[in-house]
Amino acid sequence: APIQDWMKWAFQFVEIEILGPALATAPPVLRGFLLEGLFSGLATVTSFVPLIILFFFFMAIIEDSGYLSRAAYLMDALMVRLGLDGRSFVMMLMGFGCNVPAIMGTRVMRSRALRLLSMMVIPFSLCSARLQVFLFIIGALFTAKQAPAVLLSLYLFSFATAFITALGFQNSRQFQSDEPFVVELPPYRLPTLKQVWIRGWMEVRHFVVRAAKIIVSGVVLVWLLTHFPSGVVPASSASYAGIIGQFLAPVLTPLGIDDRLAVALIFGFVAKEVVIGALAVIYGLQ
Repeated sequence: APIQDWMKWAFQFVEIEILGPALATAPPVLRGFLLEGLFSGLATVTSFVPLIILFFFFMAIIEDSGYLSRAAYLMDALMVRLGLDGRSFVMMLMGFGCNVPAIMGTRVMRSRALRLLSMMVIPFSLCSARLQVFLFIIGALFTAKQAPAVLLSLYLFSFATAFITALGFQNSRQFQSDEPFVVELPPYRLPTLKQVWIRGWMEVRHFVVRAAKIIVSGVVLVWLLTHFPSGVVPASSASYAGIIGQFLAPVLTPLGIDDRLAVALIFGFVAKEVVIGALAVIYGLQ
């Protein structure tokens, strides 16, 4: 978190002190696109990097020290009843930090069916991005005495949902795996810093190259949807995002989600924690 806070401050400094004055004379549409669209997209990608670096750094230490194999072995008896194995539990646990690297971690499974089923249940792990949304909602709706129990129940429900999902799909032909769970239990070792650094760097580079294209494109697309056609109030019902929200109304309205909330959900496809900020902009509230 301190690293993310520092990076957030650095990006705000660049935006306010450097890019803002440099684009002061640019047309409003171009200025908004570069600052709120493209630059915001790059900032979103960068905010993930500290999590990814720390995840793969500690993941490499755990793998190279020999402990991860033992954790997978201990949980295999439970997970095999769900159509998974011990490695799936480790990835689900890692998903509570961030779902993205946890799903990437399924690369250690040779069986495609096992990888698919694991990737299906990992997103039910409540990553740190969703924690911010939960804290906001709990603080608004529950008392301080109720809040801890509500938050704990959300995490328990997430595990239950993941297990029920795995149970429901384990008998499907597409998700049946015949790969035996064979794992070597190596002796405990002290990992070398060089090996940990090389493995972590390769994974981080892979993530940045792949994810940057998707996330930046998503942020730019959301900005375009909420600011066009030209002349409309941003994120209003007259914008393309508002039109999409009205189109989805027959499906979302029975759930209590109106067209403005639907626009916020569009922001959520880029990053979950952006939903709170999107609601503030759409409703004009702090």
